[in-house]
Amino acid sequence: MQEFIALDFPGTQLSNQMISRYLLRMLYSAKEVRIEPSTCNSDENKAKRKEFAAALVKYQRNGDFIVDFNSYLESRMRLLEEAATEFLPRITQYLVIREAMFCQRNIEKALNLENMQYGK
Repeated sequence: MQEFIALDFPGTQLSNQMISRYLLRMLYSAKEVRIEPSTCNSDENKAKRKEFAAALVKYQRNGDFIVDFNSYLESRMRLLEEAATEFLPRITQYLVIREAMFCQRNIEKALNLENMQYGK
């Protein structure tokens, strides 16, 4: 390698260490190489994805919404329903009036740009 560089660029001398460092930077490790399955970006899969995207856009243009519905949301809603059915009978007129007064006071403070105090 040193001889080739000396022939191409007269008067230039490179050490073995410098050439080695340069070549090592050019090598790829096994971690950097990614083997992609043949089905990953095949023409068939690209056509399926394009068809799905077109159907999705058409669905959205009709004014329909896409909602992510999974078991976590379902269990959370079930928990909220149970909490509501358990605590609704315990809500008294006194509690509603007290909360309404609390909200009214804090809205007035916000309109007057005063600091709100929570928990009092």
